[in-house]
Amino acid sequence: MARLSSRKYHIIGLFSFFFILYLVRLFYIQILAEDFYTNRAKSDSVDKVIEYPIRGNIYDRNGSVLVGNEFAYDIMITMRNLNIDTVGFCKLMRIDTIEFNARIKNIQNREINRGYSPRIPQVFQGLVKSIEYGRIQEQLFNYKGITIQKRTIRNYPRPIGSHVLGYVSKVSPRDLQRDKFYTRQDYKGSAGLESYYEAELRGKKGYKSYLKNIHGLHIASYLEGKFDTLPKPGYNLKTSIDIDLQEYGEYLMQGKIGAIVAIEPTTGEVLTMVNAPTYDPNLLVGGNYGLNYKKLSEDEKNIIYPRAIKSRQPPGSIVKTMQSLIALDLGLANKNTAFTCNKKLVGCHNHRIPLTLPEAVQHSCNPYYYNLVNRIMANGAEGEGIRSGMNQWEEYVRSFGFGSPLGIDLHGEKDGNVPDVREYDNIYGKNHWNFRTVYSIAIGQGEFSLTPLQMANLSCILANKGHYYTPILVKEIGGQKVNRSDSLFYHRTRIDTQHFDLIHDGMQWVLEKPGGTALGSRISEITICGKTGTSQNPHGDDHSVFIAFAPRKKPKIALVVFVENAGGGGGTAAPIASLMIEKYLKKEVKRKELEKKMVEKRFYD
Repeated sequence: MARLSSRKYHIIGLFSFFFILYLVRLFYIQILAEDFYTNRAKSDSVDKVIEYPIRGNIYDRNGSVLVGNEFAYDIMITMRNLNIDTVGFCKLMRIDTIEFNARIKNIQNREINRGYSPRIPQVFQGLVKSIEYGRIQEQLFNYKGITIQKRTIRNYPRPIGSHVLGYVSKVSPRDLQRDKFYTRQDYKGSAGLESYYEAELRGKKGYKSYLKNIHGLHIASYLEGKFDTLPKPGYNLKTSIDIDLQEYGEYLMQGKIGAIVAIEPTTGEVLTMVNAPTYDPNLLVGGNYGLNYKKLSEDEKNIIYPRAIKSRQPPGSIVKTMQSLIALDLGLANKNTAFTCNKKLVGCHNHRIPLTLPEAVQHSCNPYYYNLVNRIMANGAEGEGIRSGMNQWEEYVRSFGFGSPLGIDLHGEKDGNVPDVREYDNIYGKNHWNFRTVYSIAIGQGEFSLTPLQMANLSCILANKGHYYTPILVKEIGGQKVNRSDSLFYHRTRIDTQHFDLIHDGMQWVLEKPGGTALGSRISEITICGKTGTSQNPHGDDHSVFIAFAPRKKPKIALVVFVENAGGGGGTAAPIASLMIEKYLKKEVKRKELEKKMVEKRFYD
């Protein structure tokens, strides 16, 4: 009996232990871990789907669409549900079975496709355009495991402005780490305005929650959409670009390598920014993005390179306007200051008589500026020689915005180079150089370099008689004007306003008086002030440069045309600039023969 009683207590104790254990577990599940199991049940039965926002449009200064949107479609595959006729599907998608298998392998590769699950739809072919989707739409639903995700992609009504506008591409792993906004299937601005204003353009995502069955199919809205949110479209951008002028500039620059930058001098608003050669921005949209980008990036002409803000080139004789102003401001020259054209100092054209300062601008006399800048360099503190004079010159030059990025609203702007004492000490050694060593900077050569944007900014400074505004491309964001504080965007050079009229005289004579270096670019009824330049190129033919503003009184446009390997500034750059001015100020071009000549002037096939 004692043995039976002992066994009874053991059995009771065992059942009591398991009962207590059950109560503890039940308490943990229902009380302590309620959120965990609720969320797990929800995640197993609820599918949260992203509702992508419409990306903001980009407009020109007059409201014409530069960049819009159109619908596109991602073809999605859910591997768990996939049951298709592979050959028929490949024929529909216009791919072969090798490509099909490669895509499936990539989808299933967890190292490439992080977060892969056979229950989750994966992108098989992304961003199929509406025209192509219309061809396959009705037949897609015959294939089990194939679903569609609706997206929007960029659309360019006129195939222009590719380097300024930029493009949109798929996010990288680094993007995912830096910004929690993005998921693996997202796209973002990768260049131009698309990149600089990504946060404004991309909008805000919405979400919809659906109940799903054991097969992963949506069966109903979760809680009747209680937690659903609508996507918020991105902000529209209104730019300063004139779409007609941009298109015309690209038309003139076909077959050429270089840039045109035109700015409204009174505001700093960029009217056009042509990079040549250019490409149709529609090429970098949709499912063919990767293939087209590879072709463009491998082109020997470096098509994707934004020359207007990145190409650093010797400015040539256009900086003679600046050298003249520095000498005038320092009291080292006046309108009657004259030098003979001594070709023993530096090569030049033929000038029979000594030239005055405005005549030196008109004729672009190299020996004149050799002598003038030599005076500037010798004007330093007594006993310090050229070092002091060059430091003073450098301060003047940097006040023109040279030697550092101007701050335009595009990523990647380069700084150019302003030679200084430190640089020449490094090259030649301290006290082992003199003006004869560095004289080439007097005519915009040697170590002196500017970007086309900086050259256009020099035109603005000349037009404004001594000041400029930080160049800008976007005027309005979401219908609100971009406020610009003068303390940040207004810049004054060290040159006194009174000195500019004398230089304007010489620049006007460039196009109007015998001996001027751009006589063939004159426009009747418009007074243009311009300056030609020849940028020496150690790798081939010289580059053609021309800066100008017009009209002389109350200028409305200031610009530069820079054409690589095109020779002197008067032969190519100046005519193109005058056509651009005519187009902008008169809205039409009547000099059709000149236009035809410039279009047919090509420097590559």
